[in-house]
Amino acid sequence: MNFRFSIFLKIATLMSFVSLTLIGCSSTTPADPDENNSSSSIAPPLSSVAPTKTSPVKINEFGVTQVGADRFNLVGNIMIDYTDTTVQNVDSVKIDNIVLNVGLVQENSLGDVGAKVIIQLPPTYPTERVINLNEIGAYIDLNSFETCGDFVVEVIVYSKSDDGKNTYISKETAAFSKPAAVYCPEPVSSSSSQEILIEMDSYEITLGTSKVSGNVAIDFETGTLFPASQLSANKATIDAVLVWENGVGVMKSARSAGLDNYPVLAGGNDTKFAEELNSSSGEAPPPPIYTKDFSYLNPSMSMVEELAYGLYYAVQTSSYNPETKDGFFVFMVGRDETGTNGTSIKFTVYKKK
Repeated sequence: MNFRFSIFLKIATLMSFVSLTLIGCSSTTPADPDENNSSSSIAPPLSSVAPTKTSPVKINEFGVTQVGADRFNLVGNIMIDYTDTTVQNVDSVKIDNIVLNVGLVQENSLGDVGAKVIIQLPPTYPTERVINLNEIGAYIDLNSFETCGDFVVEVIVYSKSDDGKNTYISKETAAFSKPAAVYCPEPVSSSSSQEILIEMDSYEITLGTSKVSGNVAIDFETGTLFPASQLSANKATIDAVLVWENGVGVMKSARSAGLDNYPVLAGGNDTKFAEELNSSSGEAPPPPIYTKDFSYLNPSMSMVEELAYGLYYAVQTSSYNPETKDGFFVFMVGRDETGTNGTSIKFTVYKKK
């Protein structure tokens, strides 16, 4: 994705009156700033601060990474450089607070449109610890705000010495886009258009957790199943694996299973799951079945631990396309045969025809 870093960071620089380092700038000529915007109205300016000339707090490799159709994760780490000789009493400095702002790129400022960064595991302040933004679960949900366009994310870190005499502000920025063509399409008259329906087929499979017999993994697109002995040879196509953990069967993305259960899948496909919200437990949707019949939160789980009979889960594989619905699947958990050392579960899988 082209984040148009050069435009975004220049505007952020004008706001904070400092010179920021451009990370990952594009060498191509940026498009018209209004190209991605859903509205020509001007949003109120985003409240921000300028960094201090010196600060012992370093913000390393700050950036924004898209991990789903509607979700961007923040990455990077924040740490105190206790070797900084330009700072007085650096040994007593602690991080007091971290503020994460999201602003819409406008002609002369960043606009406040209500976009927020969600932190799942907020740090406790004051702290001397290194703060990893990915580990604390910092992310942006595109569904949480309506405006489309180009955006800048600011990370602002406040720190001070124990005696309170020396206070510091560190600041960095990154950028992302929410294209209007995808997320804020122009309304179309019902008389001149017809909804495109994408029909789904279904197939049934059985997965087990035994490493010596039966199948443990699946390629959702083709419905191909794989035993444990074939995981290494088929790493590129495997989407999910059923594993035995803590006395229950757990459906994991290939990447997650590669970390915890099958080293041969290390770096495998990062499939995501979400609980399906629009299906009655244990009841198959009446035919014909379309992709629009399923309603779910953004798939963000790397594993499903509650594989109870009749529950539905949505799946997005690494090939997911929100418009064509390629890479989108839904599975219903069927009957299981569970023993003391493993389980075998039937699934009904729905996929685009």
